[in-house]
Amino acid sequence: MGRYITDRTMYYYNYYSMNKNSYKLNYYEKKLRQQELDKLYSPYGGEKAYYTNSIKDWIKEEQKKNVKNDNNKIIQNHQNSD
Repeated sequence: MGRYITDRTMYYYNYYSMNKNSYKLNYYEKKLRQQELDKLYSPYGGEKAYYTNSIKDWIKEEQKKNVKNDNNKIIQNHQNSD
């Protein structure tokens, strides 16, 4: 059983040592992407605030459309009743 643990340890040691550069490269690329996103969303107060505000704006627009449609229906019903 001791041999199995040693072989497994060596397998993972070799695996991670071979892929060390790709892990490091992925880490730095992820860090750069995050910095670019932070720079992009900084005028809006961050990414979360940007999407929250855009959803709120979308809801307000939909409510305005619904009120406008409801007003048009009321006016049409009033005209038809005359």
